[in-house]
Amino acid sequence: MAEYSLETALADLADRKRNFNKPNQSGLTQKPREVYLAACEEIANRYEKLGFKYSKSRQHLTLKQKESEFIFRISFQSSHYNSIGYVALTVHAYVLSNKYQKWQAECGVKRFCEYRFSEGIISGAQIGNLQEKCVWLKWNVGDLATREKEIDNIADKIDKLAIPFFEKFNDRDRLIKEIESMWEAYGFTEDGVAKFLMYMDSKRALEKTFSKFLTKQKFWNKYRKALAQLKESGTLKESNYWERLAHLTIELDLELREG
Repeated sequence: MAEYSLETALADLADRKRNFNKPNQSGLTQKPREVYLAACEEIANRYEKLGFKYSKSRQHLTLKQKESEFIFRISFQSSHYNSIGYVALTVHAYVLSNKYQKWQAECGVKRFCEYRFSEGIISGAQIGNLQEKCVWLKWNVGDLATREKEIDNIADKIDKLAIPFFEKFNDRDRLIKEIESMWEAYGFTEDGVAKFLMYMDSKRALEKTFSKFLTKQKFWNKYRKALAQLKESGTLKESNYWERLAHLTIELDLELREG
C-alpha cells in the first residue's frame, strides 16, 4: 500500500520500467490486465457473504437492501501504466439511490441541480478520502511475492473505511449529525451536500453544516464579502469555497449564522 504523491508516482514509473516484460516468480508473463481482474475477483469473493454482488465486466461490487433505498458500491480501478510485476489497484466506495436520481431530475432549481453524478450517486470517493485526513491509497497486486498480503490489506481497508461509511447511511439522524461536522469526509462537494440534505428534507441541517464549515475554516469575512458582491452585481466567479457558498445561500434562501 502507498500514499499518492508526485515523488511516489515517479518512483512507481521507474519501477515499472525496470520490471517491464520481466517474468514473474513462477516464470510466467501473465498480462497485467489478467492480474488486475484476478485480484478484483479474489477481493469480491470475500464480500459475497455480506450480500454484495460482483460485476466482472465493470469490476465493482453492489449491495442492495430491501429495507433501504440506498445502494452501496465498491468499485475497483487500475492504471494504463501497469507492467509485468507492477499492477496498481485503487478502491472507491459510493452510495447510490434511484429515488435520489429521480428527485434530481425533477429538481426545480436549475443551477442547484445542474450537475449530477450518473447512476444516482449521492456521495463517495476513493476510500482513503473517507476519513478526516484524506490520503490516496493504492496497492501493487502485480508482485507474486506480496500479492496475497496486498489483497489482505485492501480487504482490511475496505472493512475499516468503506463498510462503516455505508453503515452510516442506514441511520438517518446519525448521518445528518456527522455530515454537519465533517461533510468533506463523505465525498461531498458543496452542491452535493446541499442537494442531499435538501433531499433529506433538512434545510436547517444544511444551514448548520455550512455555518460550521465557515467557522472551522475562518471564512466568514470572505463569505460576507462574496455574498454582498453577489447581491450587488448578480455575478461571482465561484472559484473559492466562500463564493460557491454565497451562490447557494442566495439560490436556496439559506440563513447562515456565525457562532
